[in-house]
Amino acid sequence: MVMLLPFIAFSQRNFERFSIGIGGGITRNQGDLSRPQSKDLITGNFDYFISPYIQTGIEFQSGKIYGNEISSRYYQNHFKSFFFLIRVHAGQFMRQRGYPTGEKATFNNLLKGIYAGTGIGAVLSNQKKIYRDAGDIDTFGSDKNFDAAIPAVIGVDNSGFNSKVITGISYQGHFALSDQLDGYSPSGSKKDYYSAVVVSVKLRLGPVGVY
Repeated sequence: MVMLLPFIAFSQRNFERFSIGIGGGITRNQGDLSRPQSKDLITGNFDYFISPYIQTGIEFQSGKIYGNEISSRYYQNHFKSFFFLIRVHAGQFMRQRGYPTGEKATFNNLLKGIYAGTGIGAVLSNQKKIYRDAGDIDTFGSDKNFDAAIPAVIGVDNSGFNSKVITGISYQGHFALSDQLDGYSPSGSKKDYYSAVVVSVKLRLGPVGVY
């Protein structure tokens, strides 16, 4: 019986409860104008780890979303945003018996790093340049606005390798609950959202938990 214990035991790991991080990427707005432009984005994160594979936290973003169309309309939004997020990695559902080695371990650890997340937040829009025409209702809107937004995130990082430094890449969609990211809100226009591809680096720290 004693000889069998190593083969039926679940592997455990220690993990730090907090992380801080930064990131950078590119944005692209999907609004009323037909020609969105890719622009820069920087991010900052503070996360609390419920387990090595579930974390909740805050993400701050500062970036730009530009667009124009064949007609005169154009905008240049230099925005700030913040989001409360929860992310769940595939590793939360992949606890295995024993300690795989070699290529199998590497493959399992990569799979564990795939994640998805969502939350709630807001976008503070600031139109640095935008076309207005008092005689054209299609150019009406607000130069500065505060929009509630819902983020949706998918990505992959190296969480499965139990590293103190977490690196990863994600695709994020941020769905505004109103219609002011592009500065235009004529009757019948659709709600806006902006997407982003972000590369991030996070440092884990703080008290240690056992998983």
